[in-house]
Amino acid sequence: IDLIHGNQGAALTLKAYGSYHASFVYLLCAVIFMFAYSTIISWSYYGERTFVFLFGENKKRIYQGMLLTILFFGAIAQSTHVMEFGD
Repeated sequence: IDLIHGNQGAALTLKAYGSYHASFVYLLCAVIFMFAYSTIISWSYYGERTFVFLFGENKKRIYQGMLLTILFFGAIAQSTHVMEFGD
């Protein structure tokens, strides 16, 4: 119950899978990592192509700098803050 009210969805899922079989926790961690990594790659590409379309090829470095800054702060911020910013 504490995981539900604390917005700890991934931890709740890990606990549920771990209660069935201990090795599923490692499998789920790997799947979550691959999903997150592929999402970052694909959305950064879509965003870059859109930015280039709107502002030109010579402004691509501006987008890449903004993306790296946002990724850095998203990695060190609390997940609830990241979700609020995304919403």
